[in-house]
Amino acid sequence: MNLNTHGFYLEKLVLVGKTVEPALVNFKKGLNVIHGPSNTGKTYIFQCIQYLLGKSSIDKDMPEADKYDLAYLQIRTY
Repeated sequence: MNLNTHGFYLEKLVLVGKTVEPALVNFKKGLNVIHGPSNTGKTYIFQCIQYLLGKSSIDKDMPEADKYDLAYLQIRTY
């Protein structure tokens, strides 16, 4: 079995709220690096992905996240 032809990758993380524009992070097949200054949401993106894949809670509380009611993770197979 060729491992390069069977699998999945994260394609998109979306957070939606009634009073804010959706927050969207697009990913591409392969390595994705999230970088930026401190306190801009990098850890929260990672924690959202963990939560949507089955973790029971998000460890870091972010007041900005209170605006969002729904999150989804789009996964693409190849």
